[in-house]
Amino acid sequence: MHDPIDQAIYDLIHQGTSAAKLAAVTNMNAGTLGNKASMSMESHHLTVKEAVLIQNTRQRFDVLHAECAALNHACI
Repeated sequence: MHDPIDQAIYDLIHQGTSAAKLAAVTNMNAGTLGNKASMSMESHHLTVKEAVLIQNTRQRFDVLHAECAALNHACI
């Protein structure tokens, strides 16, 4: 089973869009963004600021909810 935060990042970047389309909208490199979403890529990680930018762009807050769950907090 994958870490819920890693899964949320992957889903945010790949469900309902592609890394290439999302990268174009957020002014990021598509290959790097895809690597940052990969659960098997240990050398690339999404920064908090990038996660906020992408969540605001997509209006999906999966990563925020996964972080809250990991910290035993709730998002309302």
